Amino acid sequence: MTTISSNSTVNISVTQNTNELSSQKPKCYSQSAAIMLESNLPAPDKTTNEIDNLLLGESEGIQDFHCITFIGYSGLAYKDPERLRGTLKSELERCLLDNPDKQIVAVCGGTSTGIGIIYELVAEDASLKEKIRCMGIVSECASENDLAHGDVNIVRVPDPTNSWQTKKADGDHEYQYMLYPAHKYGGEVMAFGGGSIGYEEVKEAIKTGIETKIFPFEPDIARLQEKLNAGKQYSDLCPLIHHEFGVNG
Repeated sequence: MTTISSNSTVNISVTQNTNELSSQKPKCYSQSAAIMLESNLPAPDKTTNEIDNLLLGESEGIQDFHCITFIGYSGLAYKDPERLRGTLKSELERCLLDNPDKQIVAVCGGTSTGIGIIYELVAEDASLKEKIRCMGIVSECASENDLAHGDVNIVRVPDPTNSWQTKKADGDHEYQYMLYPAHKYGGEVMAFGGGSIGYEEVKEAIKTGIETKIFPFEPDIARLQEKLNAGKQYSDLCPLIHHEFGVNG
């Protein structure tokens, strides 16, 4: 298992707003080992046990992991899916180069829509498929037809209120299961835009001390407009780029 260096510090790089969001560089929050060492993992339960078993049960001889949690739009899709694919592939290739002796695990929301294209991207590229394993962590309210297929291990999280959230309430404390692989085994979070659930996960990742990178991606314009026409607010639909990059739609 990965040992976290206690010398890491938080480093926030902020870009200046431009008229073209896609020209902006990602905002990066470096790993904070001191915070991570103080951040308690959740008490073991059915969900954490399932994640552990999927990682360790198929990893005989593997000592270290690098788990990447991908966060982004789902139903809103993307304004520029080809740019998304290119950026995702570049980031996966970077992770492979930076972690040659570790098992790379791509963790996403379990469905094939929006950011779930990561599953397809890995599956269709022989070099990525050989070296990267895929895991989906998704609310149990997702239908079977919504789930990613192929070589993807899916963990379904209890969701009695049908909120589509994948978090655990432990007394007054809540824990985001999407962060569990990177938190326990080492890794990072990458957010390519995202809605309210993704924004909560990103804020928790930064608070936990997990290395986090936020890319300025916009949703599909037509789908976004439908939501806006129905009375939704841009800041609620796209809180990540609204708060992190000052975008107001």
